[in-house]
Amino acid sequence: MARGKIAITRIENRTARVGLFKKTHELSVLCDAEIGLIVFSSNGKLSEFCSEPSSIPHIIKRYEISKGMRVSENNDSEQILKELKRIRKETDDLQLSMRCYKGESLSSLHYEDLVELEKQLECSVNKVRARKFELLQQQVDNLRRKEKMLEVENQQIQYHLHQVATLEQQHAAVAMVKPEEQQRMLEEFQFFGDEQPISNLLQLAPLPPQHKARLMHLPGFGFGVLIHVLLLWLFIIEFRWGTAGAALAFDITSGGWVAPPSNGPIGGASLHRSNREVAQAQATSD
Repeated sequence: MARGKIAITRIENRTARVGLFKKTHELSVLCDAEIGLIVFSSNGKLSEFCSEPSSIPHIIKRYEISKGMRVSENNDSEQILKELKRIRKETDDLQLSMRCYKGESLSSLHYEDLVELEKQLECSVNKVRARKFELLQQQVDNLRRKEKMLEVENQQIQYHLHQVATLEQQHAAVAMVKPEEQQRMLEEFQFFGDEQPISNLLQLAPLPPQHKARLMHLPGFGFGVLIHVLLLWLFIIEFRWGTAGAALAFDITSGGWVAPPSNGPIGGASLHRSNREVAQAQATSD
């Protein structure tokens, strides 16, 4: 008949708990093995069991020796001496190598040792030089980048300076041209003086004396007013197309351009007659 399934729970009966040590003893006898059992209860009480004739410390020591965690007691002193000799030898070799690298105590070295030392030193020097060259290359690259940045900034500054110089030259040229232009305009539009000769292309008649006096007594008489008066009082344009001709004159009484008869003469007499008519009209209006 099959046994029922036993629930895995805490054994409340204290006597029944002792069966663990009994089962451990039976296992050691059946398997012919050294077994050590260490148990701590819930309240911290220590209980242990070990198969005879062994003991718990002996089993723990065997475990440490098998794992390399502990040196056996019989060879403790020998192992310590060997380890000490090994450390001393390594220390002496390191000190000798340091003296050899510094060029000291070379008399005790043989030819083969010196050749090997030379190779080691050359290898070390090559490594040092390679590292040195790497650092120098990094510095050169940094300086080149800074040089390019400075060149770009210098070009920008030169461009701005050129723009400023160009603007200053333009301003100076304008300042120099203005007086000359005014003088040229005055020379071109002069009309006080002797009567101009009659030309077959363009004929300008001088103003009568009363008009000159009237112009001089105008309020606010200046350069701009002078030009406007010149254009308004007398401006004759003659267009020549072959032998035919036409003339335009500004009539101040009517405020517009008038054209003489197509078959009328264009000459000094006609112009003076027009001036007299304009003067009479102006006197009548006054």
